[in-house]
Amino acid sequence: MKRQGKLKNIVELNFKQGEKIKVSPVGSVIGLDGRAFVIDGQALIDSITKNALDIPIDENHNFGRATGWLPHGSFELRSDGIYASVEWTTDGEGLVSNRSYRYLSPVYLMGDNRKVIGLDSVGLVNTPNLLNTALNKQEEDDSMEKDLLEKELNTVKAQNTELNTKVTTLSDQLKEANAKLKEANDKLKAQMIDVRITSGELLPNAKEFAMTLDGAALDQFLELNKTNTKHLNKRIGTEANVQELDEATKAVNAQLGIEGDKK
Repeated sequence: MKRQGKLKNIVELNFKQGEKIKVSPVGSVIGLDGRAFVIDGQALIDSITKNALDIPIDENHNFGRATGWLPHGSFELRSDGIYASVEWTTDGEGLVSNRSYRYLSPVYLMGDNRKVIGLDSVGLVNTPNLLNTALNKQEEDDSMEKDLLEKELNTVKAQNTELNTKVTTLSDQLKEANAKLKEANDKLKAQMIDVRITSGELLPNAKEFAMTLDGAALDQFLELNKTNTKHLNKRIGTEANVQELDEATKAVNAQLGIEGDKK
């Protein structure tokens, strides 16, 4: 199995002859880089059993000759950790009995999300690089997990604040763009109405009302006034002697704001 990463943990050699020894804590432990790692005791034992390989105990993590073996079928999960029987070699038994080494240091295979997925080996060590007081302490594990959650929460809050700032900025930019667009549309509309007035298709006093209209409503108003204005101009030019205005012309005059019943 490829070694994906190492996490060394210390277990003092305080066992009695013939008894199983504690070779690994369970739950959350603290690695060399300060991050929390999760050890599922039963899952780790299942992995060892499935591989059907005895776990070697080497000297000071040299990954060389074995000073002892942990039979793969002897692993047992207890409330405070994982235990296993140990079969010392002659050299290993001497190293332990004369107290040349005092601690066990498991080497774990690491998977995703800080989870331990296997046990590579166990080393006899004297100078562990992990705090003994930090091993398998639930209150310290909870504190570490709480700190990690708080850091993640603060990161999310900072990202949320940044996003809100960007949304506010974009909203302001959109308002400014809409205002400029309205100004440009109003200018274009005024120019179009002035052309109608200049061409005699709209009376000047109708411009203010026309500026309040948009789209189809404006088009309909301009077209109606174009027809009505031509009708009015025709009647004025061809019926100069008629004193009384007919009802149609009165209606047009009323719409265009022309007072009086006579020409």
